Amino acid sequence: MDPNNSAVQIKEVIGKFGNQFSMLIIGAAVVLIVYLFGAVVSIPAGKVGVIFRKIGDDPAVKGRFIVEKGEKGIQREVLMPGWRFFWQTDRLWKIDIEKYPMLNIPKQHVGIVEALDGERLPEGQILAKDDYVDEKGVFHTGQKGPRQTVLTPGLHPINPKYMQVKTHPAMIIKKGKLGIVTKRVGDIPPPGTILVSKDD
Repeated sequence: MDPNNSAVQIKEVIGKFGNQFSMLIIGAAVVLIVYLFGAVVSIPAGKVGVIFRKIGDDPAVKGRFIVEKGEKGIQREVLMPGWRFFWQTDRLWKIDIEKYPMLNIPKQHVGIVEALDGERLPEGQILAKDDYVDEKGVFHTGQKGPRQTVLTPGLHPINPKYMQVKTHPAMIIKKGKLGIVTKRVGDIPPPGTILVSKDD
C-alpha cells in the first residue's frame, strides 16, 4: 500500500468532513439569526407597543377586554421604547404586538382621560376613579369613564386601546389675577360651608 496515496485519501476525508462541519455551523448560525430576528421586538423612541395575548388565562374579571399579564386579551401595560425579547413560539402563536405613537399634549393644553374599560360607575357618579396600587403593592383597575387625572403637556405612554384622551386649552391665569375654582362633583359639604379643600 502506497503511503502517499493513504495520506492523500486521509486529507480528502478530513477536507470533506471539514467542509460539511463548516456548512453545518453556517446553517446553524443562519437559523439562529432568523430565530432571533423574529423573537426580538424593537419599539422606536416616541412609541409604545400594545400586546394582544391570543392564548392565556381567562380575564380575572368577566367582561373585561383590558387584562393583566398572563391573561388573554389586550394587555394593560405597554412596551416602552427599546429592544424586547420574546420566545419565537410566543410571537407566532401567543401574542401580537402593535406599535402606536406616544400621546403628545401640546403646550398650554391639558389632556382629559376617559377609560374605555374598568368598573362601572355607580349611579350619580360623574368622574371615574383612577387605577391605583394599594399598600400591599397590588394593582387595581379603576373605573370606566372620564378619569380624575388630567394630563399635562409632554409625551405620555398611553395605551390607546385602554385610554381615550381629548386635549383642551389650559386655563391661563394672567399675572396679578387669581383663579377661583368651583368644584361641581364630590360630597356635599356641611350646611354653611363656604370654602372646601381640593380633595372634597
